[in-house]
Amino acid sequence: MFEDRLTDVELDSGDTMEYVYDGIGRRIERIFTTTIDDNPDITTYKYHYIGSQITDIEIDATNDGEAYKDEELLFHMGANSQPISLTWKKYNYQSEQTTSATYYYHFDVHGNTLNLTDSSGTVKATYAYDTLGKMTYYDNDDSIPNPFTYGGATQVLDDSQNGTEEGTGLELYFGGAFYNPDTGIMLQGTGAPASTNPSSGQVIAGMGESTTPAGQQVGAMLTSAIYGPSSSPGASISQAGEQGPPPDG
Repeated sequence: MFEDRLTDVELDSGDTMEYVYDGIGRRIERIFTTTIDDNPDITTYKYHYIGSQITDIEIDATNDGEAYKDEELLFHMGANSQPISLTWKKYNYQSEQTTSATYYYHFDVHGNTLNLTDSSGTVKATYAYDTLGKMTYYDNDDSIPNPFTYGGATQVLDDSQNGTEEGTGLELYFGGAFYNPDTGIMLQGTGAPASTNPSSGQVIAGMGESTTPAGQQVGAMLTSAIYGPSSSPGASISQAGEQGPPPDG
């Protein structure tokens, strides 16, 4: 049932992404591997759920096998299972102390995150988007690793906030498939499309015919991708670039 999930991606830079899913199709790990100071640098994101809702994300990083990042995002849910706040916990390896801060979500009428504020009401992060969901403005001086931006109320995952998938066409993950905000399409072969937030459903549905060449529908930074399980380890990225059916509005 979940054999078309995207599992591996190689970027032009040589960096790689790996995606891991559980038995019911939920993404439970995302692993980014790059090279820093000639050493392998690996960042792992582990997703924890209650039902279909993400309640906790662990972020761990190692360089040449030595740990240097240990963070956790805890999400507090409100009405309609929308995130109300996130608590960001960080372990400092120099001081050997753990610090935490809580930030509160503010959505527009379509469920897109506009601001994060701290407990005093001070705005700590601001976001704006175009019609298709591409971020047009971003202000986050504290580098809060907020994964819920466009469609944040429905927990659409914005992987570009970690600086990894940005520009690849794999920035937004709707819980069942990747959505490219540059072209307004779900990428076929990356999972069954999930329901979108109300702001994008009708727009994407109206783009049933795309004139964008298949090879351009995934960002130019993406050089190869593997879907699992697959009989062809070198599955062509052009398969991911083909337009799938629009998500339910």
